[in-house]
Amino acid sequence: LTNRLTKAKEIIANIKAGFTKLSKQLDHQTSKTCLYLIWKDPYMSVGGDTFIHDMMLHCKLENVVAHETRYPSISIEQIKSLAPEIILLSSEPYPFKEKHIAELQTHLPETTILLTDGEMFSWYGSRLQHSPAYF
Repeated sequence: LTNRLTKAKEIIANIKAGFTKLSKQLDHQTSKTCLYLIWKDPYMSVGGDTFIHDMMLHCKLENVVAHETRYPSISIEQIKSLAPEIILLSSEPYPFKEKHIAELQTHLPETTILLTDGEMFSWYGSRLQHSPAYF
């Protein structure tokens, strides 16, 4: 329709090459359990039927709420019982900040809690060219 087939094929090839390289780099690593949070008050995560869940798999992150659908609400007590090794706090749609790490860390002192660029996990299309290097 826009006569950009050649450019589209180039973007697709770049995305595939990036994820192939990422897969090879992570081949020797074991998966880590992870909770990806997208919202606060209430905390909301991502279920196994989301694009973000698929991106987590590419990072060797085992989604602790993969059995859920879409964007489940989750309490601190539930998070504690799931005991994820890592919690990723997305920059979008809720703009998590350092203060949120400190807040959660009081409840989960053994968990690694990191801010993450939500765009890298949730924006598909040509932006996927940047995700493997970020991961």
